[in-house]
Amino acid sequence: MKFRAFLHSLFVSIVIGAGLVQMAYSPSAQAMTVRQQTSHQALLENAKPLLWEVRHPEHPKQLLYVFGTIHLMPKEMKWRTGPVHKAVTNSTRYVFEIDTAAIKEQVATQQALFRHGIYHDPNDSLQKALGDDDYSKVLAVAKKFKLNEAQLQRMRPWLASVTIGREFVIKHNMDPKYGVENILTRIAEMRDISVSGLETPDEQIGQFGKIPDNVQKVMLMEALDQMEAGLKYVEKISEAWARGDHQLFHKEHLEQILSQKNGPLFVKLLIVDRNKLWIPRIESYFRKPGISFVAVGTMHVIGEDGVPELLKRKGYKVKLIQGR
Repeated sequence: MKFRAFLHSLFVSIVIGAGLVQMAYSPSAQAMTVRQQTSHQALLENAKPLLWEVRHPEHPKQLLYVFGTIHLMPKEMKWRTGPVHKAVTNSTRYVFEIDTAAIKEQVATQQALFRHGIYHDPNDSLQKALGDDDYSKVLAVAKKFKLNEAQLQRMRPWLASVTIGREFVIKHNMDPKYGVENILTRIAEMRDISVSGLETPDEQIGQFGKIPDNVQKVMLMEALDQMEAGLKYVEKISEAWARGDHQLFHKEHLEQILSQKNGPLFVKLLIVDRNKLWIPRIESYFRKPGISFVAVGTMHVIGEDGVPELLKRKGYKVKLIQGR
């Protein structure tokens, strides 16, 4: 069964929604055996997501952490334990994809969405881009989530896919306020430590605007067709995150995206290009006092073009301290 557009819609929606995701969790208890439910609950209560320690090659006492996140998660997910708890506690600043808590960044996000996700010509619309038949399908789903039709008409297909996908995962037990970045932001406020971002909202959202219009349309329509079937797949993503299983994530998720027709384009625009942009910015934190905790979506930390591997290639001492 194909999951490419559904995955992409979640992938984008979690990115837009929190650090502008890529991954989400949706319990499907009715489809699980008692043993599976018990195993799944144990994972929720004892998640061990991927965490790396990175040290400067010439100054080994200079340290930062790289942590793979999910931006939306269920309330019961317990992940701040063991090495992660120690790293979060010892760090003196938190670094996200973007600093979504800053008012100026929130304003910039709205401006970027308007610039890259909205039709500006009054003669253009989502209905015109999709055609009447496909638009009627999108509208029927949008109404289930009580989305405003006038606003929907102004959206480019990628943003419509993001918006509907995000509403879908929230409906299925996901909540942005329990996402890693939001929790760490609240901890930073309590500890009175700084939070910063690796990119601007315009840099991030602009990548989605580069997706060709014909691909955006396919992305949206396939997302609608596969939405319900994608729940089990989304659950697998969450479980791979909780297990901290690098190889499982790479094989069943990254490789699956790459095997699809538009997969390499999505990975280049939404993952690899951004990772390469971030590396010199991550390096800059070694020149600042204290310890930085860099938390980015898990798709950004796996594979040969993941942040840990890119840092390793530049000579940094990179050690996986949680996960496998």
